[in-house]
Amino acid sequence: MLPFAVIGILLTAPPLPRGALALWTVLAAIWWAETEFRSRRGLRITGPFGVLLAAATLFLAALEIPYVRMPELPAPEGRSVHVVGDSLSAGIGNENRTWPDLLGEKTGLAVTNLASPGARLADGPGQVRGVGAEPSLVLILLGGNDLLMRASRDNYERELRELLDAVSGTGHTVVLFELPVIPGFRHYGRIQRTVAREYGIRQIPSRVLARVLSTEDGTLDGIHLSDRGHRDLAERVAALLP
Repeated sequence: MLPFAVIGILLTAPPLPRGALALWTVLAAIWWAETEFRSRRGLRITGPFGVLLAAATLFLAALEIPYVRMPELPAPEGRSVHVVGDSLSAGIGNENRTWPDLLGEKTGLAVTNLASPGARLADGPGQVRGVGAEPSLVLILLGGNDLLMRASRDNYERELRELLDAVSGTGHTVVLFELPVIPGFRHYGRIQRTVAREYGIRQIPSRVLARVLSTEDGTLDGIHLSDRGHRDLAERVAALLP
């Protein structure tokens, strides 16, 4: 049962298509029942549904491949970078320097941090007004507060679109951080992916932020980044730049 539980937990996190997840769940349940039946009768444990479940698992993994690849970020025109976000980028005052500050130091780029603590997607267009007209690389790490406050799906999608409308078509290169999602919150991840795909916007995979948040001493309180967390995220973003 342990491998079955582990696989199930892993598959609940990625915002995969509902139909594919439903099919996998049905196959997993049948496989478990078949395994129990065979073990009680001293038969071979592996049956046909085990093969089908393995195939379905590989299929789901294949669907996730495009979203785990690291994007190649272009060199910013004018070496200008703007960060739009919340307290993950602005900090909460207990850090020495935030990851945008460290990113500028590591890369020599002119990084402007427009993020503000407590910001939600609805605050994004206001931050974007600070980007200016000169072409820039705009990194968006926003939406976590909407997720934590359980914003409605319609509001989440509408406000994400309004944010991207505010910055798209302006000559800027826009990159969206994919937020890690937990079981029960997959719909936010699906919305992010769908909207980013429609706007043709690159996404930094959720595993980047997830690894920083899960690093020992990476956060102050489980959510907000510590000095180590800011340093780690800056290094990971810097590695994506030419």
